[in-house]
Order: sequence, then C-alpha cells, then structure tokens
Amino acid sequence: DDERQIVLRLFVRLNERVQHHLTGDYQIGHSYFMTPAIGTGAGRQRVWQRAVRPLLAEYFQHHRDSESTLDEFEPDRLLSGPDVPGDTASDAR
Repeated sequence: DDERQIVLRLFVRLNERVQHHLTGDYQIGHSYFMTPAIGTGAGRQRVWQRAVRPLLAEYFQHHRDSESTLDEFEPDRLLSGPDVPGDTASDAR
C-alpha cells in the first residue's frame, strides 16, 4: 500500500510539474506507471530512465537549459519536494 501511494504521488507531482512548465496537453499518461516493476525503487528508476525521462527530454528539447529543467523531474526530487498547490496525492493523506 505504501508503494502504491509513492507511485500515485510521483504520477500526480510529475504531471503537475509538467503542467507548470508547459500545459495540460503534455501530461504523462498513466500507462507508464502500470507495470508491475513500478512498485520497487529499482523498477521505478528503470521505467523513468527508459520511458519517462526520454519523453520529458523530447518535451523540453527546445527549452533553454533543458538539462536543468529535466533535473527538476527526477523522481527523488518530485517525491521529496514541498507539496505543490493542488497536489491531490498529498491532499489525500
């Protein structure tokens, strides 16, 4: 159950951050987070490196300082950062 909450929080915060930088048109779909491996730290990292980060890199390829922007989206930073206003994952706690 704790792992589910972590995945939910990551998914919500990721999309809130994307929406902050871009628009809601660039949301990351839930299917990236539906793999059984996502429930472990290593599994999340693998999904992130192989699927989510490349998609984010494409979204931000024309942004100035895109590497720095991508760093804001690392799972550890998303999960440990302050609550984002409207963060439904933290509101549900």
